[in-house]
Amino acid sequence: MDIINNERSKTTIFILPLLYLDYKFTEIITKNFSNCYICNEDKVIIKYDNNIVEIYISDELINDYKKIIRSKYSKISDKSKQRILNFWNEDETSYLYSILYKTIKILNYWQSKTSKKLYQSKDKEYWPRFNINEESLKC
Repeated sequence: MDIINNERSKTTIFILPLLYLDYKFTEIITKNFSNCYICNEDKVIIKYDNNIVEIYISDELINDYKKIIRSKYSKISDKSKQRILNFWNEDETSYLYSILYKTIKILNYWQSKTSKKLYQSKDKEYWPRFNINEESLKC
């Protein structure tokens, strides 16, 4: 998956994979898949053309879910990071891996887009913030 040029929501990229253990994106994201959205503190909506699927976030995943919606992508558990990478069939050479593990690759990508000097940070994430308004769907 090309995360740089991807038009999917951050909910689709980071949260949808947590809902489907041992599935690949090709099994979930079919031609009638529209997008995935958060609904409230513990529910996700998956839109397929005229159908909607509601899935509740399990207690096991709720902490990582909350970190993602607070834009703390690199702070989620290694287990969830691996689920996301496996779902998208990505490895340590991908930008997605670099976002989740805060490697220099994604920082270099952003550096190539600006004339300002960017620095590695312990606190800042290297991916745009999770915008609750854009990522939400009225339930």
